[in-house]
Amino acid sequence: ERPTPACKSYAVSMSCDFTKKVEDILATLHIRPKYGIGLSVADENRIAALGIPTLIVGPSGAGSHTCDEWVDVRSLEALKDIYKTIIEKW
Repeated sequence: ERPTPACKSYAVSMSCDFTKKVEDILATLHIRPKYGIGLSVADENRIAALGIPTLIVGPSGAGSHTCDEWVDVRSLEALKDIYKTIIEKW
């Protein structure tokens, strides 16, 4: 039980132009995405529920939304370059 209910799961087709374009850009950085589906009340889930293709490109870490949550600083530094490349190549 939680005060904010989880959204329905969503999936963006791996053959969708949006997904393929991001995947192609990540390939130039030798990054192979991991795909999955989960329940969430996060912003991306709310956006996807509106029919807007949504992918999560985030840092490495663990313990989301707990007192033990952490994010790997090196992965944040790499993420900056990933976002920059996606923007430049879009």
